[in-house]
Amino acid sequence: MSSGSRVRSDGPSPPLAKRWPYLAMLLISLVGEGVAIKLAFIHYDVHHDAATQSFCALSDAVNCDTVALSPYSVFMGVPVAVWGMLGYAFLGLAAVWARSSRKRLAPTVVLAALTGASVLTSVALATISVLLIESLCILCMTTYLLNAILAVLVVTVWPKRRESVVRAAVSELGRVWRRRMVPTLLCAGIPVTLMLFFPRYWEQTPSIAGETSTNAANDTGDGNQPESMAVGVTKDGHHWIGARDPQVVVEEFSDYQCPFCKRAHFRLRALVSEQPDSIRLIHRHLPLDDHCNPLISGTFHPRACYYAALSVCAGKQDRFWEANDYLYEHGRDATPVTPEVLEAELGVSRDKLQDCLDQRAWGGMRLDLEEAVRLQLSATPTFRVDGQVYVGQVPPEVLAAPAKAGRGAGSG
Repeated sequence: MSSGSRVRSDGPSPPLAKRWPYLAMLLISLVGEGVAIKLAFIHYDVHHDAATQSFCALSDAVNCDTVALSPYSVFMGVPVAVWGMLGYAFLGLAAVWARSSRKRLAPTVVLAALTGASVLTSVALATISVLLIESLCILCMTTYLLNAILAVLVVTVWPKRRESVVRAAVSELGRVWRRRMVPTLLCAGIPVTLMLFFPRYWEQTPSIAGETSTNAANDTGDGNQPESMAVGVTKDGHHWIGARDPQVVVEEFSDYQCPFCKRAHFRLRALVSEQPDSIRLIHRHLPLDDHCNPLISGTFHPRACYYAALSVCAGKQDRFWEANDYLYEHGRDATPVTPEVLEAELGVSRDKLQDCLDQRAWGGMRLDLEEAVRLQLSATPTFRVDGQVYVGQVPPEVLAAPAKAGRGAGSG
């Protein structure tokens, strides 16, 4: 028999009809890789620039940025999007392996395992988005669809044989392990390396604790703050921090459960720390919560009004800025912030906090809501500088040249 007609001992090449699903899996993996890369860039961008708004930030209910800012966007110290990049890379490699191999059982089983894990992850992430984050990401939903298509394709190539598929697959995988031990170990080491060395850029919140000052020029005369930065209360009762004689005044309309507010606030606080003799920051409450905000219909930030009230009541114990910072940091935690928590963390009296809440002594924040209605503010954070309104963040040039910006409105 000539070499051209000789049948190899490991069987003839499967017909072309059996190869197309693997090619389709490769193409879908490449599309998934591109989507995951885009999600990784969004995750990085929203944690570095308060003004960033991705193309898929369509509404409160459909917003990739909100999902990226949630604590659920990171798993085991690595962004979920990066895990997605790794998963689609492995799926693509397995598809190439299966399409080029004459014995496809092992790579098909690997594809099935990876696809099964991807589908289960999709179900888990979709559930978290709906029930906990209360916002959906269209790019994430795209990956869920891709994973479902991959699962269908795996079913089409799953071997139809009576003998044990698992036993045969384990035997074949054993042979692969013995022949390609080093590459397999390198692939297995990639997730461990990511968990150990991936930079935690989302944790880089500017440190501002302890920057308020007992020697502050307080408009109402109440002091008793930690060392270093002036604080006060305006004539109409709004807390401020920064310059006693400011060149520029920034009014911040904000919500303690808004992730964008948290980023913008801490960045602005860091800037105030750098220019404590030039910039004054005034906090104004704009909770996106129908418990106190007539502009909101339905449940959006269900504890925002309560947290605003807590901060006002903490201010009556001269701890407004400490409570303010704590609430920004923990406002989206699953466990609610309570008077007991603030007593333990900040040393305020929980009984006085509760009395203040019971007496609705925090009703003064209605002035902020009335002002928001007058200005037709519909988003947080929103800032006002010298009568000019800015949504998302104050342009850097406004704060970089306070002498040109002049004194802002609301300095009290």
